[in-house]
Amino acid sequence: MTVNCGWLRRFVPVLAVVLLGLPGVSHAQDARTQIEQELSRVERAARTASIPKEYWDEGKPRVLSGLASARRDLEANRLYLALEEFLAASMDLRALEFLAANWEAAKKGMPAFEAEWSRADLELRDLEQRYRGGNWASMPAALRALAEGSFGQARPLYQASRGFAMTSPDTGFYYLGDSKAALEAALFCQSLRFPPTPQSRGSRSSAPEIRRLEEKVLAAYKPPQSIDRHSGFIRINGTLKAAGELDEAQLYDGALYKYLQALRVFALLDARAPEADRAKDFREEISRLRARLSSATADDSIVQLLLERAESALDAAGGNSGAAGDPRTAQVLLKEVIPAYFAAVESAGGAVNSPAATAQITVTLVRWPYT
Repeated sequence: MTVNCGWLRRFVPVLAVVLLGLPGVSHAQDARTQIEQELSRVERAARTASIPKEYWDEGKPRVLSGLASARRDLEANRLYLALEEFLAASMDLRALEFLAANWEAAKKGMPAFEAEWSRADLELRDLEQRYRGGNWASMPAALRALAEGSFGQARPLYQASRGFAMTSPDTGFYYLGDSKAALEAALFCQSLRFPPTPQSRGSRSSAPEIRRLEEKVLAAYKPPQSIDRHSGFIRINGTLKAAGELDEAQLYDGALYKYLQALRVFALLDARAPEADRAKDFREEISRLRARLSSATADDSIVQLLLERAESALDAAGGNSGAAGDPRTAQVLLKEVIPAYFAAVESAGGAVNSPAATAQITVTLVRWPYT
């Protein structure tokens, strides 16, 4: 009995998560220390993981690569990006470990899955209650965006796991582990202690921006591009779908960030490689934008996350890390995505208060490559 975990990770751009049973953290710890400790713990777990070879042969390189990226960015003090990468890799590991723990149960078919599915519902309810009772006062918008993205997909993953289990119990267990991991990700984000942020801009729907990007994507989806870049269009569509569903659930920071992710992938479809000497210009622009953020009276931490990704891409492209880099990523983030952020948050129509994360969303999950 096997499961192709490659397509399992592709259906939702990812976002994230730590293992169940997080240890307590000292109130004296700051966010960087908290992330470093959890990263070290999950790195050890990955090295000693007991996962059947049929799952681990594919999953191990992916998990270790994600953790290595998180380690590099943490050491470079790119905290938001390191957190995002860590959550994605640890979520992958958590789902694989949960699947491995239920390997024998998966062989017994739906009755065994149904029993575990019912037990998981009680666990999810407890985790959801803990998350809803948390305090987001003075928390950075970038942190809320990552947490909302994880919280918003937990229940849809849980519901989808049962449908997949009807034809492939091991796949069902994978998604069930994913759902628990998603809530653990949201709770870990909520536990982090970042310095007080500038005044929140408030949150509003990104539906107009999402709709306009959907129209652009639809117009661009024509041969030969629709054939040559099919996988890219699939990723854009899935990310926009997630953005729309988060927006409908009034998880507005998560929706805005998903929209910006979709815009980045869309812009990269046709982006040309910049001239080699542009890297210096890009770094200077990153410095200027960081100076702007440091003196800002509003919370633009989502831009900080985007700048960290741009800088990481430049470091990788310049040979400053062990990762493969693409300077086009920095170019697209600086020239298209970050301006789109400011256009969205500064647009007319006013903001609304960020609501408590109580809404639920629905996601249609279809096997790769159809989502």
